[in-house]
Amino acid sequence: MKTALVIGVLVALLGAALVFGIAGWTLDGADVTISPHGMLALILGGVGTLALGGGLMFLVFYSNRRGYDDAVDDRPHGRSRRGPHGSWTSYDDPKP
Repeated sequence: MKTALVIGVLVALLGAALVFGIAGWTLDGADVTISPHGMLALILGGVGTLALGGGLMFLVFYSNRRGYDDAVDDRPHGRSRRGPHGSWTSYDDPKP
């Protein structure tokens, strides 16, 4: 039920955006014309933006799935803490 409601709201928002977009594009008195080259640039820009976003999302999921995002931890397993200057020190280290 909730899924159908969410889908219905999203479809209604898409429809409203299309109606207002078409109404704004074809307003009376607006002498705006786009050449075929302009339309091609508009379409290629939209497709390129979607492709770039999709490609970056693919890389995020690929990196996560392959384990490239896991934290690197080269410390020995034991009680250790981070020192004041960012280096890892162990409680068992001899004091100077």
